[in-house]
Amino acid sequence: MTKSKNHNYNPRIELSGISLAPGIAIGKSFRFKQIDLESLRNNTFPVENLNVELNRLQNSVQKSKEQLYSLQKAGVESGKKDIADIFNAHILLLSDESFLQSIRDTVKNERLNVEHILSIKISDIEQSFSNIENETVKTRLLDIQDVYQRLLRNLLEIEHVRVRPLIRKGNPILIAEHLLPSDIALLEFRKIAGVIIEEASAVSHVAIITRSFGIPAVINIPGITSLVHSESTLIIDGFEGKVIINPSSSEITSYRKKRNHFDNKIRTFKYRYICLTRDGVRVHIEANANTPGEVREAVAQGAEGVGLLRTEIYYMSLDKKPSVEEEVSFYKKIHESAEGHPVTIRLLDLGADKTLSYLQFSQEDNPQLGTRGIRYLLNNSKLLHDHLRSILMSSKFGVVKVLIPFISIVQELDFIISMINDIRIHERLDPSRIKLGIMVEIPSVLWALPLFIEKLDFLSVGTNDLIQFAFAADRENRNLDEYRRASLPILLKMVKQLVQTANAHAKEITICGESASDPATALLLIGTGIRSLSTRVNAIEPVRKEIENKTIDQANFAVHEYLRLFK
Repeated sequence: MTKSKNHNYNPRIELSGISLAPGIAIGKSFRFKQIDLESLRNNTFPVENLNVELNRLQNSVQKSKEQLYSLQKAGVESGKKDIADIFNAHILLLSDESFLQSIRDTVKNERLNVEHILSIKISDIEQSFSNIENETVKTRLLDIQDVYQRLLRNLLEIEHVRVRPLIRKGNPILIAEHLLPSDIALLEFRKIAGVIIEEASAVSHVAIITRSFGIPAVINIPGITSLVHSESTLIIDGFEGKVIINPSSSEITSYRKKRNHFDNKIRTFKYRYICLTRDGVRVHIEANANTPGEVREAVAQGAEGVGLLRTEIYYMSLDKKPSVEEEVSFYKKIHESAEGHPVTIRLLDLGADKTLSYLQFSQEDNPQLGTRGIRYLLNNSKLLHDHLRSILMSSKFGVVKVLIPFISIVQELDFIISMINDIRIHERLDPSRIKLGIMVEIPSVLWALPLFIEKLDFLSVGTNDLIQFAFAADRENRNLDEYRRASLPILLKMVKQLVQTANAHAKEITICGESASDPATALLLIGTGIRSLSTRVNAIEPVRKEIENKTIDQANFAVHEYLRLFK
């Protein structure tokens, strides 16, 4: 947290949390006050006529159902099926006789007012959250808590209090200690600029609803409700997960420009937004793109960068080897199309079935296992030097992630690192804009990874070749499809081990093979712990939809079922 004084009396305070939804919001604060559960717990009164009290409960149930049916219908009509599903779950709860009977039984046994009973049940659920790690169970508890809150509001007849103040204020930034779907449903989101939640779980339906409305939001900033005064000016940076209280006038001007820029992007690229699972776990989706046009389309579809640029595609489009200047010019166009997103450029993966008329290749009995990828480049030192120099020089235009293909021994990596350092120093390049990674596509690297990992910034898993070599099944031979189909459990086990190693050394790991472009397989890869995928451009949207429609628990369970067969 940083503080500084601006020209106003109130101090400037900058706080960091977790981004729930991207975007920039600037506005006055509006404190969203929850029902005072403590008062309800402490202020009880005995019930003399149980029938009257149970009728009060039943009337609240009926009113709650009517509200939920209306909200569900609005979700369906607006095309927001995920929101409709949330409220449908709440309807099912209120239609569950055993759920309602538990409340009635408690009222009968305790002979106390329903408000008190519900406040106790809500508090019990809140206390249980800290002891539960299962995401599905947490989501279920949030649903129950939300239904209790709705019943409580209708018993107290205070629903109107939550809506009207926002109508008068116009475009406030909503601040709350907690927020539930039923709270959000009562708010007019057209009149809310942003949302800050002091304490929130990633397992939140609130996340789904907030993202659906495109409201910039930041969560998990403990104590912010006590720091914000009535109608304080706030800035939400939903890209960085940052909140500024009482910003300076220059900051407001700067963030307005950033907001306008983002709004223009959204209008141009309506599909661009951060990908999260249904329970709020962040997944990066990049694209396998090889031309400036493909990169532009990938960014338009929401790709967060280029996860794999196959440089041999560029070389194949030429009738002679490009000069360094020509190659740098090509990468400059790629960076411009990527609009500031990182670009992963794989060194030429020539050999085997990829040859060029203007370069020499030896005849080999088994080219798939011969001089290809980094092996070919190491045998052609001038080509390697010029090619690598072109890629590194393009770091002047954006962050470059250099990817080494078909690597099998650590000596190959050491040679490339030495060459990169020489070129970088000679060209005076910024080392912070250059990252180095390897393709994990030869099974032996899986076992030798500890020799490589500390020298790298990231790993990229080429599942096509990894499966091919693990099963000795030529990826181009259709007669071997049954072996590739049988490979999935083994692939998941290999990826799971790679993720564990990468996480232990705090290294990035991405899947860039064909498996990442299949929605069902992509979800299984997420279940192994993968949090970054690079897909075909036309697969970005279906893969993202599959991920956003499932929870991490569902992905983990699917992987568990696959691997259970091989224990």
